[in-house]
Amino acid sequence: MDNNSSNNAYNRKKEPELNKQLIIDAATEIGAETDWHQVTFQAIADKTGLSKGGIIHHFRNKEELLDELMSQSLSELTY
Repeated sequence: MDNNSSNNAYNRKKEPELNKQLIIDAATEIGAETDWHQVTFQAIADKTGLSKGGIIHHFRNKEELLDELMSQSLSELTY
């Protein structure tokens, strides 16, 4: 479990957008280290200290998560 897990538990209630970005960042890191097939909600939960239910609250499935990753990547390219 991540050293920030106690902070993440607090953020879960107070800062949902921060948690959403934590999920996106974790998925990006896991995908960069391995491949997209290894990016699971369990792997993200392990990396962030969030629950799988908390991840599903933001992204119903991996396709939604990938859509958000792509959207952010394209947005970064246009600025």
